[in-house]
Amino acid sequence: MEPGRQLPSASNSEVRAVLFDCDGVLCPPMRFAEVLNTQFGITREMTAPFFLEAFNPALIGEADLLELLPPFLEQWGWRSSAQEFLALWLSSERETDPEVSNLINAVRAAGYYCGLATNQESNRAKYFREEMNLDKSFDQLFISCELGAMKPQEKYFQLVTEELGLDPSSILFIDDQVKYVAAARKHGWHAIQFDNARGARESLIAVLESQRR
Repeated sequence: MEPGRQLPSASNSEVRAVLFDCDGVLCPPMRFAEVLNTQFGITREMTAPFFLEAFNPALIGEADLLELLPPFLEQWGWRSSAQEFLALWLSSERETDPEVSNLINAVRAAGYYCGLATNQESNRAKYFREEMNLDKSFDQLFISCELGAMKPQEKYFQLVTEELGLDPSSILFIDDQVKYVAAARKHGWHAIQFDNARGARESLIAVLESQRR
C-alpha cells in the first residue's frame, strides 16, 4: 500500500466513528516510568502495585489520585509532595506522536467522527483539555473517570456506544493493548491493535474499504 493513500470518505463507509487510545497510541508509552527510574531510582516493579490495582478507583472517578498517592510515595522514597509527583507525571506524558496526530487529522478530514477513548483519572483529564487542548483535536473525549467505567469493562464500551448513538458495527477503535482490542471486538466494534502509525493507517484503510456501502 503506497504511503499517503487517501482514507475512504465517511460518506462511503458503514463506519461512522473512529476512536483512538491515548497512552501507547497518541502519546508514546512509559515516559514517566523512565523518568522515575532514571532520575529517582523508582522502578516499574516498585510502582506496579499502585498502577495495576490501587490506582483503579481514580480511573473510574471513585477516588482522588492525590489522596491515594501519599502512602505509596512514602514507600518509594519520594521526598516531595504528591502535587509535585503529579506535575512531573503530567509534564512527562504530554508529548504526542506527530504521525498519529496526522492520522487523526486525516480521519476527521475524511468526515469520520473522531474520539479519544482512554483510561485516565480526573487530573490528567483536566490536563488533556486545559494544557494539551485535546478537545480541539477530537470531536469527543471518552475518559474513564468521567464515564464511571474503564476499559476493558463491558460497561465502558456500552456507555461510549450509547453516547455516540451508533450501532457497534459503525465504530472502529485503535489501541495498543490486546485485552482492550479484544474487549472492543466482543462488544461488536471493529478494532485494530496499534504498533506504529504507518501500520495503523494501513490497517485502518483496509477496514474502511471492507465496510464500503
